[in-house]
Amino acid sequence: MSEESGGGFGRNYLMRLMRGILKLILAGFIISAVSSINIPDLNIGDATVSGALFKAILQFIIPISIIISALKDMGVDI
Repeated sequence: MSEESGGGFGRNYLMRLMRGILKLILAGFIISAVSSINIPDLNIGDATVSGALFKAILQFIIPISIIISALKDMGVDI
């Protein structure tokens, strides 16, 4: 089934634009929410994994992927 005959929230350019804007807002919310939490260090056997590492991954990778998806919804070719 093609996108024109499918219906739903991605049907025309205006709806894709709105979906892209909502994704940008979601990315900003994720960044601010993760920055306010404190993730403790994890002890796995004899190794210690920094909680700041997980926090950095959550603050960077997830919002970047959402922003790229939002830009594609808005018609930007990356």
